[in-house]
Amino acid sequence: MKNLMIRLVKETVEIPEVIKKCSYEKWELEKQLIGEKITDDESRLKARENIAYYERELEWLRHRQTAVIATVNLVTALTSAGRIDDVQSVLLVLEKNQKDSQKKQGRKNR
Repeated sequence: MKNLMIRLVKETVEIPEVIKKCSYEKWELEKQLIGEKITDDESRLKARENIAYYERELEWLRHRQTAVIATVNLVTALTSAGRIDDVQSVLLVLEKNQKDSQKKQGRKNR
């Protein structure tokens, strides 16, 4: 459970950096499209596809960031209220869900 909390806190620090990087890459592609630095149709199509990819990735990252911060806040509030049993229950459920998700991913990748 301690490892899960460490990972969650680590994500709260890492996600903004990834969002910043994706936003910059998307902005660069948009700038090239607007500035007409990309001239052939195939490259323009690929740039638009990459922009769409970055938009989806940014949306997912923002949702993930919200979920991580909400979880950390919940655990903090429960800990502050002295409800350690509830904290352990929340973390156990999260760990179980994470393991189930990893198993599903493993089956999909086969």
